[in-house]
Amino acid sequence: MALTSEQRAGVLAVLDPPRPLAETRAALGALRVDPADPALADLLSERGFTADARVSLVERDYPALVALPPGYTDTPAERSRLIAHLWRAGMPGVQVERIYLDATGVLTAVVTPHSDPRPAVQTWQLDAGIRPTAGPQVAAHADRQHLTMVDWDPYAHTATVAAVAPAVRQLRDRIAAHLHCDPWAVEIQPRWTVDAETGEGRLDSVEVLRHPAFQTAEKRISAFTEAISILPGGSSGWKVEDDPQSGRVTLRHGAPIVVPQRVPLEVMPQVLDPARQWQLPIGLDGRGDPVAWDLRDTPHLGVVGGTGSGKTISLWAVISAALVRGFELAIVETSKTGQDFEALRPYVRNGFWGCDSKMHACQVIESVYALREGRLPAIRSARDGDDKPRSMADLSRAEQERIGVRPLLLVVDEASALFTEPVIPRALDKDHPRRVAAEEEATAVALAGDSVRRIAAELRAAGIHLVFATQRFTAELLKAAGGNSLKVNLGARLALGTMSKLDAGLAFQNPERGEAAYALAHGVSPTDGDEGLQKRPGRAVFETPTRTRPMQTVFAPEMEWIRRLEAAGVPRPGGASPTLDGDGAIASPSGDGVTIQRDLDLGDWDLDDPETDSGEDWG
Repeated sequence: MALTSEQRAGVLAVLDPPRPLAETRAALGALRVDPADPALADLLSERGFTADARVSLVERDYPALVALPPGYTDTPAERSRLIAHLWRAGMPGVQVERIYLDATGVLTAVVTPHSDPRPAVQTWQLDAGIRPTAGPQVAAHADRQHLTMVDWDPYAHTATVAAVAPAVRQLRDRIAAHLHCDPWAVEIQPRWTVDAETGEGRLDSVEVLRHPAFQTAEKRISAFTEAISILPGGSSGWKVEDDPQSGRVTLRHGAPIVVPQRVPLEVMPQVLDPARQWQLPIGLDGRGDPVAWDLRDTPHLGVVGGTGSGKTISLWAVISAALVRGFELAIVETSKTGQDFEALRPYVRNGFWGCDSKMHACQVIESVYALREGRLPAIRSARDGDDKPRSMADLSRAEQERIGVRPLLLVVDEASALFTEPVIPRALDKDHPRRVAAEEEATAVALAGDSVRRIAAELRAAGIHLVFATQRFTAELLKAAGGNSLKVNLGARLALGTMSKLDAGLAFQNPERGEAAYALAHGVSPTDGDEGLQKRPGRAVFETPTRTRPMQTVFAPEMEWIRRLEAAGVPRPGGASPTLDGDGAIASPSGDGVTIQRDLDLGDWDLDDPETDSGEDWG
């Protein structure tokens, strides 16, 4: 039954401003309007009342009116205290929908379990000649009427205004300022709650219903992650929930991130659980969640960490996790001739212990690269028919054993020591043994650097995975080891210990995200010095293309790792060094080793002058 014009006017007068439910029902009765009449529901919907508000006229005692104390100012902090008071006063779960002065001048809150983001909404039809730049003037006009402009469409000549509560408006304006957009380009629906432990009110979530468009989802998530810091109570523990279909983003409360001081192996048994072959757990993040290097997503890992950072023991964790998952192992480390990994030597594939000298190291790298010739055909022939595997990751452990090819982890530690170009004693005759040896070493290092680049770029499908570790990433180091190509292919990064802003810029793929995670890990941003910072071995930032997390790497004494490897029955091939001869051949008794016969065209590279190297910088 349709409402008469008098009834429509009377209903609107009854509902605005809101009043207690019993009074509202009585007034509707005087107008001879049934609260359950569909015509009333249509009118309420037309005027922007939510479904919950419409139902409350019939079934609930909400919305309720609460007189606020004199001097109350609706800020986000005061709103938290108000919500705690309301919940304790017998109205648990309610939210404040709007605040207004009643006819007697009392500041009054309209409370309801489900607040409307656009209370008392109105659509203004504007003059046809309104300019697109007139938004601030229209918003100011709404302000003078104690309303807030929530949407602005100058081309349709309309402005949408609502009685948005001050606390909500303040949050909206903060987010809009952070996003560098007009306030009416952002629409939010915050929700407050009462903390179960403290009994205090707090902001629980902010649903961003509308916001300016972003070029990519990653940029959208990054922008709102940064916006958390401007919210009252916002902390590292808050999460960003992104719904790309609806375009809505929710910022949700979470306990602050606290990176654990220590992660003993006992609390991370999954490190040595061989069930997931391509995931190597390496520690815990600030939420207590495991951090794992997923080799299917990022097949190669860059590790950076200075003295005392825990780099070596973190490498032990990575190596041990790989060994129990059926990986073969090759180690290259010439700075201390492999002393840090001596106990692991029996687990290294014969011919792949590259720690005795630079020449041994270069031979091992060359040998690893040469494995491609036999491995890829074997992998692709592991199955018949249309289901042929394209890479090692497509094979089960049983199939790997059947064809006699297992994944291999190549660890290059202290890379800067290996790839520092040797000085050629040019004052000596060209045939002098010392000059000849220096030139041969320089050529071997150049070949090895080229092979590292090729391994990272080409051998993922062959099941060969690189860990490239150094104390600092520098442009000179990366030039010698493949330049920008290596940079791109080290898709996962583990940055241990403290570092300068410059070093952070070189270590991370996304320096901005990396520095933010570094601040959570260490309590300060990267600086030009680490004076006064506590050394926390194993404190790190783990970065992939999609996520950057502060973390603590898992720890166990070296002999505890060895004991666990022995208990797991990990094979011990022996760890023989490569055999050097004049032709650069490697004697490898463990299966698919081959003789290295590859030349590198050095072009115009003067072995005495590193400045003529045309490789690309890391930066």
